[in-house]
Amino acid sequence: MAFFVDEKYDTKLYYEVVGEGEPFLLVHGWAIDHKFLMNAMEPAFAMSGRSFKRIYVDVPGMGQSEPGLVKNGDGVVEVLIHFMEKICPGESFYIGGNSFGAAVCRAVLVKYGAHVKGAALIVPSNGAGESKVPKNGCFKKDETFLASLSEKERKDFCMMNANLTKESWERFRALAYPSVLGNDSNEFLHKTFKGSFSYDVGSGLKKRPFTEPVLILAAKYDTAVGYEAQFEWLAHFPKATYAVLDGAGHNVHIDQPELFTHTVAGWLAGLGL
Repeated sequence: MAFFVDEKYDTKLYYEVVGEGEPFLLVHGWAIDHKFLMNAMEPAFAMSGRSFKRIYVDVPGMGQSEPGLVKNGDGVVEVLIHFMEKICPGESFYIGGNSFGAAVCRAVLVKYGAHVKGAALIVPSNGAGESKVPKNGCFKKDETFLASLSEKERKDFCMMNANLTKESWERFRALAYPSVLGNDSNEFLHKTFKGSFSYDVGSGLKKRPFTEPVLILAAKYDTAVGYEAQFEWLAHFPKATYAVLDGAGHNVHIDQPELFTHTVAGWLAGLGL
């Protein structure tokens, strides 16, 4: 665990490195921290049988990273590029992220794609707003169990999960909820930070498609970002693997942990082969 200081944006970026091998930068989603993505991805890395130096960051203004002068997605992308140039100078790297973190990854491909060897886009923000998201976000529901939770617990659990059962709650509480609660009252996110970019990421990738391996992993019951709009990205990614997991919402690794792990591990195992 360490900090990277970005002088341009006057921010300290918290990060943790796990393992050795080719660098793999991992960027978490909105209003959580690196532990959320670490809990999701580490089982897949272990199953893949491959060696990567996994670099988990807290996005500026979230987790233990300071916001500094970062105000929008542009700043996040630039800080991450500065960061990778510092800790992996001259090296190409893989990148992965979930939700907003996946949107950041796509923007990195536009700005710095020549240095990226592959990208894992987990439930990525679709850029189409609410026009292409499922109306039904529930796959299973145990009403009796849900009644045993507090009002806040029930609201937080139902917001991004499709399997609303005790078993799924136990996974959510252990692997995701601490990251959610840690950013619950984040004034920077509520009042200052804008997650958008000053440029159209989709247009950038259309003009210059990313030709390295890409995983696009979506969820059938994801009412946050959906899965249909992401299918249209295949034209931008000639070496893409596109998967939609049934029985899962936005917290796809919580709703379908085994299916998620096997899907991601299979993609990781084939990188560079």
